[in-house]
Amino acid sequence: MPTLDRDLNGVTYCDAPWVYGLNLGIAARADLKDRLPGAQQNPRLFAFGMDAYRLLAYVDWLGRNPDDYLPGATGDLSIDEFGRVRRAPSCLRFVDGVPRPTDGALDLVTP
Repeated sequence: MPTLDRDLNGVTYCDAPWVYGLNLGIAARADLKDRLPGAQQNPRLFAFGMDAYRLLAYVDWLGRNPDDYLPGATGDLSIDEFGRVRRAPSCLRFVDGVPRPTDGALDLVTP
């Protein structure tokens, strides 16, 4: 609730972009919440599962292209030279009690 979170104004944090509606090309959380309750009840765990499933098709390609990434529900996913999956979450900042993407991120969050 924006009125309750005004004391957080200016606080910047990083989180799974899908939780805040910042992913294009992935089913939106709002669209899934009625059919798949887990999307609403445990959004970060649900996003993690979505990324694991999507990543399967790109593991070999990302392994051969360590400078590329796959936009995922939990952040941008890449695979380093040791075969480890790396994740770069989105950063948000509270403005008027509402989390907003920081500069350089897509501004799709609505109050």
